[in-house]
Amino acid sequence: MTFLGIAGFAVYSMAQQEEEVAVEDTDSYLGVLPTTSTVAVEAASEWAIDNAEHQAEEEVRQS
Repeated sequence: MTFLGIAGFAVYSMAQQEEEVAVEDTDSYLGVLPTTSTVAVEAASEWAIDNAEHQAEEEVRQS
């Protein structure tokens, strides 16, 4: 139901737009700098710690 409302509003908005958009204003790519969130950093840290512990256990088993 929510999607239907959003889609209806989008169609209405497009119908109300009277001016043409210049080709220069329609880019395929958006210039966004890559950034990381705190959650991503925490997840990467946990993965690295778990991976290091697993490798250490494997080395002990092989010795």
